[in-house]
Amino acid sequence: KISKKARYASYTSYYDGIKRFEVLGDAECLRTFLPFTSFLLFHLACRYITSYVFCDLLPKLKCLRVLCLSNYVMYELPDSIGDLKHLRYLDLSYTRIRRLPKSVGTLYNLQVMLLKKCQYLEELLVNMGNMINLRHLDITGANWKLKEMPQQMGKLTNLQTLSDFVVGEGSGSSSIRELGNLQQLRGSLSISRLENVTDAGDASDVNLKYKQGIKELSLKWKDDLIYMPIEVIYSVNAGIDTDHVLGFLQPHLELEKLTIEGYAGRRFPTWLGDGSFSRMVFLRLKGCRNCKSLPPLGQLPSLKDLEIEWMRGVEQVGPEFYGEGCLKPFPSLENLTFRHMEEWKDWFSFGVDQNEVIQPFTRLSKLRICNCSKLVGKLPNHLPSLKQLVTDNCPQLVIALPSSGMLRNFNDYGSLSILSIKDVPIHASLCIPDHVADEVVLANAASNHLKSVTELCVENIPKLTSLPLWFIQGLTGLELLIIENCGELASLWPNEVQLQHHLLALRRLEILCCPQLFCLFEGKEEELRPCLRRLEYLQIQECEKLPRDLHALSFLGELMISDCPTLVSFPKTGLPSSLRTLEISECRALESLTEGLLHSNSIEVLDVKRCPSLTSLSSTVAIPPTLKVLRISNCENLESIVDEGLKINSPLDIVDIWGCKDLKSLPDGPHNLSELRMGECDNIESLPEGWLSATSLRKLEISECRKLDALPMPNHAYNLTSLQQLSLKDFPG
Repeated sequence: KISKKARYASYTSYYDGIKRFEVLGDAECLRTFLPFTSFLLFHLACRYITSYVFCDLLPKLKCLRVLCLSNYVMYELPDSIGDLKHLRYLDLSYTRIRRLPKSVGTLYNLQVMLLKKCQYLEELLVNMGNMINLRHLDITGANWKLKEMPQQMGKLTNLQTLSDFVVGEGSGSSSIRELGNLQQLRGSLSISRLENVTDAGDASDVNLKYKQGIKELSLKWKDDLIYMPIEVIYSVNAGIDTDHVLGFLQPHLELEKLTIEGYAGRRFPTWLGDGSFSRMVFLRLKGCRNCKSLPPLGQLPSLKDLEIEWMRGVEQVGPEFYGEGCLKPFPSLENLTFRHMEEWKDWFSFGVDQNEVIQPFTRLSKLRICNCSKLVGKLPNHLPSLKQLVTDNCPQLVIALPSSGMLRNFNDYGSLSILSIKDVPIHASLCIPDHVADEVVLANAASNHLKSVTELCVENIPKLTSLPLWFIQGLTGLELLIIENCGELASLWPNEVQLQHHLLALRRLEILCCPQLFCLFEGKEEELRPCLRRLEYLQIQECEKLPRDLHALSFLGELMISDCPTLVSFPKTGLPSSLRTLEISECRALESLTEGLLHSNSIEVLDVKRCPSLTSLSSTVAIPPTLKVLRISNCENLESIVDEGLKINSPLDIVDIWGCKDLKSLPDGPHNLSELRMGECDNIESLPEGWLSATSLRKLEISECRKLDALPMPNHAYNLTSLQQLSLKDFPG
């Protein structure tokens, strides 16, 4: 029992039944009811609470000030909650509650009500205007089904935090004017369903200019408008002065973050982009599809992050974007993103007055251009601080030749460290290594412009059969190279390329979805070794076969092979002798690892998953003598690890075998295991005595091995003094 004078009750929570709370029955002076939950359970698990708490316990706790029921699977509160007249803090976040009982509106002392991520919430209290002491109302992520705010919200003059305000539809609904009386608002405010504002004068009454405590502001029209055709948007907004609505919602000059979504006006108000907003660091424009030009955002002196997306009306990003007479547009901008600009064709990178020196984007470090299908031409010329460039699905944004050299889109990108090129065509002369003279010219240019790049992703580049000389010579500092969805790629480097002095820094290479790849280098193997002497990690995924010269990577430490459906066996030349980790998964035709293990005398970790055609790891070659960790899972047809007569002569430390239904026996050999896990191996009948004789065995888990009669009882079974974890489940022995 807990003392009757107890004031605070906190408890760890998962499934909370009656017995947990019966001890609180006499603690009528309790003021705090607060569950504690681990981060993992809070985000991944459903939590349940007994009805005893609502029906029997809470009605007794008349002195309760703090009540937290967040993340419980609950759909409603009892009316008796209104009897907790002293309640000041109520947290119902992450519950499935649909509506609050009217009695909550009589909790006149309530100061904090949290309804974050209550995604089933359909309405708030009709009588919420009576809760005059309410200071914080958080409904972040709870406005999916919420159609409007209750009327008389303007009476909550003590309100300091209001995460969202949903404008109602029709004369009898909540008006945006209710916000006018809430002078103490601060922090973040999102105003949504602005298409319901039919009188621009109502927006003027909000007086956002004078609410200087608000640091983050989101102004949102109906989400559906973002994806509607422009002519439909015109009809939806017929008779609504949308331009003036946004004009009257001008915030104060100290605002730091601004988002405008679904705005249906034809032009932006003059305040947007005004340099007087000296503290604005973040701006997002999304789905303003009637606007044909962007506001002069280059005039914002502190702007660091700018996102522009779904602006269908914009065809050109020109001088107006930088600002009239602005010599140094975007002086603080670090991250710039354009997405889904369906009609965008031209990006003018010059300034307003061509007779003056205009230097925009001097601090830009990350540029992303995605799904801009009509964008043609080149990127801005001078981006001295750019570190990451991502182009995705921009089929007409060509990496092209200038008048006599190449790589004009990389001119003056001396700080570029991460480059991602996706769905961007490269000129045919750059993809086919037949133009030796052009290759030399471009290689010299690339050596200056790409030397700072450390990570490169090349994805879905048509007609790319190999990486040409200009590509290799410039990337002297490259550490990570990812090549994906290049359907015509046959080799990484053609025969003409001399590799000895290139790619010396490359550590990780990932080749994904390149079905035509048959080798890394068309030249002599001895030329491949010195250039990739730092390569430590290689991933090959969704390729028809393994490169024939794989064994030449004499410094490779990790090799990951996955989703290669036609791979039957490894190349006869084997794998690199330096290999320490080999992981193979989802290779459904693979029958044996014999060739792969032939010269692999350094492998320490072997992990094989979901290879249903595999019957044995090796038929003629023993397991590498250096192997320490062996994991095999979901290889249904695996009958043996090695063929009969072969032993495992290696210092195996960990063995994990799971879901190998045809496995019948294990070979002799290991005597120093520290962990053995085996499960769902329906046909295994016995374990060799040596597998369980190790004095170092710390963990033993056997599950669902239904033919395993009994565990061996070696003479030295009493030496299993290190065993810390034992789990035996569902096997007859």
